[in-house]
Amino acid sequence: MEAAFARGASRPLRSGLSLPLAAASFYRPANNTAPLVSEAATASAQPGTAAPLSLLQQQTRNMHSKIVIIGSGPGGHTAAIYAARADLKPVMYEGFLALGIAAGGQLTTTDEVENFPGFKMIKGGTLMDQMRAQSEACGTEIVSQTVGKVDFSQRPFKYWLHPMGDDEGLEEETHTADSIIIATGAKARRLDLPGEEKYWGNGVSACAVCDGSLPIFREKPLVVIGGGDSAVEESVYLTKKASKVTVL
Repeated sequence: MEAAFARGASRPLRSGLSLPLAAASFYRPANNTAPLVSEAATASAQPGTAAPLSLLQQQTRNMHSKIVIIGSGPGGHTAAIYAARADLKPVMYEGFLALGIAAGGQLTTTDEVENFPGFKMIKGGTLMDQMRAQSEACGTEIVSQTVGKVDFSQRPFKYWLHPMGDDEGLEEETHTADSIIIATGAKARRLDLPGEEKYWGNGVSACAVCDGSLPIFREKPLVVIGGGDSAVEESVYLTKKASKVTVL
């Protein structure tokens, strides 16, 4: 059976003052850093003082951060590590099945990675787990809740979260940040053909450069689906790997 490469396409972000985004689901503080709390949350429960806030209350209060990172792929974690080492106390919204992809991005759906420096071969999910652990070790707060909207019209920048399990509505709380890094990455454009999901990563791919050198594709007849410049670029690359390349 001929292997197929369906050229992936990034999902462009819409410009404007209010920018819908995807990220996604519940709060997980870093192991070596304290949760973000207000002064009221740390006050002792004495007469005339505010009672400590529960963790859920702390999560839903309006929060201001020096820097917020939306996205949890290699780019997002690289930004988080550098920001944390610079004592900027970054907060990352890593996403949970945002656009149908687990936190960590497309690498979590990649079985074997052979082109990342330092590893002869590593599982994509394992690589992203290590990046996440390093971000946390440096002091990044990681939140798995969806960022549904941002407003860049004035500083500090504003953003709103989707309620847990709801990708349509927005929570009432308005959160702010001095800087926001958007690292939401891309999602492959699939064709929804019979068997596509079954053979994804095992005969069907969206990245010729990533997977073209793997034994399952090398010296095999390959099909590239697409007719734009990206499809042609992928096809030219695959001529060095495949026994035959057909463009549909």
